[in-house]
Amino acid sequence: MGQILTWKAKEKNVFTRAQGKKVREKELVLASDCRKIEDEALMNNVKIKRVQIPSSVTEVGKQSFANCTALNELCFDNIERIKQEAFSCCIRVRKAEFSKKLQYIGKGAFFRCKKLETATFPESVTCVYLAEEVFYGCESLKEIKIPKSVQEIKSRAFYKCLNLEKVEFPLALRKIDSQAFYQTALKELELPDGLREIGDSAFLKCNNLESVKIPESVKRIEKWAFHGCHRLKVVEIAHEPEFIGDWIVNKSTVIRCRKDSKVEAYCKKFEFAVEYIE
Repeated sequence: MGQILTWKAKEKNVFTRAQGKKVREKELVLASDCRKIEDEALMNNVKIKRVQIPSSVTEVGKQSFANCTALNELCFDNIERIKQEAFSCCIRVRKAEFSKKLQYIGKGAFFRCKKLETATFPESVTCVYLAEEVFYGCESLKEIKIPKSVQEIKSRAFYKCLNLEKVEFPLALRKIDSQAFYQTALKELELPDGLREIGDSAFLKCNNLESVKIPESVKRIEKWAFHGCHRLKVVEIAHEPEFIGDWIVNKSTVIRCRKDSKVEAYCKKFEFAVEYIE
């Protein structure tokens, strides 16, 4: 291993962009009193492989490690906030184990981290939503347990996570936004009781899905929610949602519903095959 460069944090214990520009080594050790990594601090540094972040650091700034294409090891000890695109396009990072104190992950924080295989959240995290595009294009991610505090999965959160086969949803979840799981490899879908809204194209082109049961708590199912899921045989809707958008499934999918319901009328309009719930 080559020389390890150690920086003393300045400007009220913040590791700055100016300091980051001077880093030419493969490994960086931040000072033990550093509390924050500034926006864009190490952005576009293609040499850095490892950063030792002390437990004093609670915030990772916007795009602070964006395009650090050699970075392959992360440590989130006591990180409370990971801001927008903080680790976007870190194409060699394989594992993210988040802090017990995590409160927030920003939009696109792990955007196109193509080799990210695992993302682990402790039970104690308090994030109320997963931001837009947070794991967009993480092609190697296979399964994930969403934190129990999360109430909303925002648009494109897992867009084109092509190998994502299993997701454990929290009971607190109320909304899955548009294209949240577009073209993932989900095989089973256990949506939680309490879910209220399934967004536009939320599960579009999930070609491994075979059956879906919509919880009776769901009030809105937006257009194309399960469209393009070519192996999807049955979607069960046993209640009367307030709104169902156009073409939520392909014509090859059977919708299981109650006779003389609004759902049956919807199926007749779009010429979907129907099975009745006894």
